[in-house]
Amino acid sequence: AAPTSGSLRSSLSWTRRAPFDDSLDDHKGNDERSYVVAALALTTSFLYSGIIFGWAPMQLLLESDGVYSSLCSPSNPSCGNRVSRLVLLYTVGSTGNVIGGAPCGLLVDHLGPQRCSLLSGLLVTAGLLLMGISEEDGFDAFL
Repeated sequence: AAPTSGSLRSSLSWTRRAPFDDSLDDHKGNDERSYVVAALALTTSFLYSGIIFGWAPMQLLLESDGVYSSLCSPSNPSCGNRVSRLVLLYTVGSTGNVIGGAPCGLLVDHLGPQRCSLLSGLLVTAGLLLMGISEEDGFDAFL
């Protein structure tokens, strides 16, 4: 049986919006803090997301620095083993980026955005320093 207009209207009553409530504006003192947090998030994303999203130029830099060149013969400096190893670096980084999203979200809820931004900046900086001091034959911290 087809519903009547009255029963359809009552069954869709949950879709109606509540009238605007002015009591939600009690947080006006936090507006400046919200802008600071948003600016911090954008700055953090701008500074630290290039490692994964800018991987193509980074791979060219790693190749020109001779990373994993010992996997190839001197006559063929860009062999499949070397390219596979560099692609593995990207795969591990991008997979860690995706998998780490949920735990990092929980950590942001627990510690707050400022502390987590500071922690993520320190971790990324430590990773970049490890990449800088890493050597293929000695201390290999690329993975």
